[in-house]
Amino acid sequence: MCDDMKMIALCLPAALSYRHDISEGVAANYFRHHRFKLVELPLTGIGKSPFDQVAQLDGIITWTEERDTWLLDYVNQGIPVVNCGMEWMDHPGIANVFFDYPEMHQVVIDHLRDLAVKRVVVMGHDLEFRPQTTASFEEFIALAGNAGLSASRWQLDGKSPVMQPQRLLERVADHKLMDFLRHLPKPTAIFCASDHMAFIVGEAAQELGLMIPDDIMIIGRGNSYQGLFANPPLTSVAGNARGVGEQAALCLMEWLKTGQAPFLRKVVSGSTLHMRESTSGKSGNVALEMARRVIQQEAPTGLSLNEVVHLSKLSAKTFVLRYQEAFGLNPSEEIQELRYQHCRNLLEELDLSLADVASQCGFSSQAAFSNYFQRHAQMTPSEYRARTKRRAS
Repeated sequence: MCDDMKMIALCLPAALSYRHDISEGVAANYFRHHRFKLVELPLTGIGKSPFDQVAQLDGIITWTEERDTWLLDYVNQGIPVVNCGMEWMDHPGIANVFFDYPEMHQVVIDHLRDLAVKRVVVMGHDLEFRPQTTASFEEFIALAGNAGLSASRWQLDGKSPVMQPQRLLERVADHKLMDFLRHLPKPTAIFCASDHMAFIVGEAAQELGLMIPDDIMIIGRGNSYQGLFANPPLTSVAGNARGVGEQAALCLMEWLKTGQAPFLRKVVSGSTLHMRESTSGKSGNVALEMARRVIQQEAPTGLSLNEVVHLSKLSAKTFVLRYQEAFGLNPSEEIQELRYQHCRNLLEELDLSLADVASQCGFSSQAAFSNYFQRHAQMTPSEYRARTKRRAS
């Protein structure tokens, strides 16, 4: 090897969704600087060094966290280290290049608002060991709250699905996750820290008999093949991983040239949402899926077809035609059926007065409710309640 040849190690988790794109970004700069020798050494476990022994290196580009203490052996030797993440931001000897997470979160929140979603859970793993990720989740919750969504976070226990992807092969149910999903208010969206995690959530939901996206909507992160092969395919948001790789390589090259890191923190923008069935449903259309959710949520308490058409931003004729093609139902008939069913359900609760039933079904008066119900049931609300009472006895 030539005396001026620099040995660079590229150490990324083997199952990281962004690994290929980051590597391409690094290589885009590497191939224009032939005095560097790049060696790829995948990470196969949290805290596990990719080196059998301390290697003679001139620089490292990696994606690690503070539990990967092996990295400090090189930092303490003065070897330049560039991390493609946030978790080493407070360490002076490591430069950090990472996604614009507020931008990424806003992309997800905008998508959920377009779908008329009201609740969202952001889900991570080992958050007690990832303070920067935890802070990022709190920022997501604040952004979601500002957008009118009820947001919270939850932690997936057990093995890391990214660092130990064999977890995806295990058929044993995650009882804590199952219990969480079972008691989750429906509908709710779940935004997962990785596509691998989103895959596990989808498997658990299906085992419980939950409908995706009717009961829960699932969004992953990374746009990996894992999300494509899920059932249903997963909507996923991805950062500009190639840009992260390019910036990491440029930083390291400048560091080696000058002896100083050109920056310690670099945010790379360019987030993209890849919409699939886990949020858009089989229609694959945000406007139609939003309309369907609005109908399901608001038709029981009073909703007109014109209100839904206005929200869809389509003409009335186009909306009705596309809605029928997508869901096999006439939207006007579905609105009426959902409201009528809600009226019957409340009348069967004998402790509610007719005035209370009328109010909870969105009628301006008990008389308006009685007229509506008699047109549909061919009997008055009192007659229907009396029949229900006879059946119960």
